[in-house]
Parts: sequence; structure tokens; C-alpha cells
Amino acid sequence: MTTPQYDPNTGQPISEPGQYGQAPTGYGQAPTGYGQAPTGYGQAPAGYGPPPGGTGYGQTQGGTGPGFAMPQAPYAQPANSLASVVRKRGLRQVITGAVIFLIGLLITVFTYKSASDSSGGGTYFVAFGPMIVGIIAVIRGLIAMARASKLN
Repeated sequence: MTTPQYDPNTGQPISEPGQYGQAPTGYGQAPTGYGQAPTGYGQAPAGYGPPPGGTGYGQTQGGTGPGFAMPQAPYAQPANSLASVVRKRGLRQVITGAVIFLIGLLITVFTYKSASDSSGGGTYFVAFGPMIVGIIAVIRGLIAMARASKLN
């Protein structure tokens, strides 16, 4: 007589001899709707939000209540707004360009002064490069600052 074989997953005897070791029908497949959000997912259930017909939880029509109004200046803007970042970058370009231009101008003035003070004349150097680069940087910074005022 043969001993019956048992399914290791369920512990039940196997009725058909060829069924042992084979996966049941649908094994390893996701059930219907697996991974899909249930109906209405992401929507707040009823009862959330302001009460119907009222202005909301003891607040006046303005939304801030009496004595709690915060004044808003028309020129106030957050510290890290895009306009303030662009304005700071433009100002930095203007200052950097002015410094570079002044370095080129000082090189030119000092070499000219040295050449004019010598008895036999002399040569002097006109530093066009730093002066041109400085002027371009100043213009770019001013343009950036003008565009920053349009971002408000």
C-alpha cells in the first residue's frame, strides 16, 4: 500500500497524484485591481474643510479676526524671491565690473605718470582689457537689476 502524499503548503493530502509540486491556478499573479487606488483615493472624506454656510471656525469675514490683521506693505517681498536674488546678483556684477575697470584705469594712470615724470620720456601702458571687461560687467549688472524690477 502506498502512503498518500501531502501538499507542503497546506498539509492536506493530494487527491490527484500528478498535482504535487505544481502551483495552483493563478499562483503568483496579482489579484484583480492590485496596485490601483481605491475609488475616491486622494479626496478628503466628507466633513473636512470649512463648515457649510459659515466663514469658518470663529473667524470674521476677513479671515483674520478682530485685532489680528497683519499689515501688508505693497513693496514687501520674501527675502529669497526671484527678484531679490536677481537684484543682488546684478548689484554684485556692477560692483565687480567697477572694481575691474578701476584697476585697469589705475594701471593706465600710474604707467602714464611714471612715463611723463622720467627725463627722457618713456612708455606707458593703456590697460584696455580690464577697462572693457569692467564696462561690460557694469552694463550686464545694470540690465539684470532693471529686469529684476520687472519680476515684481
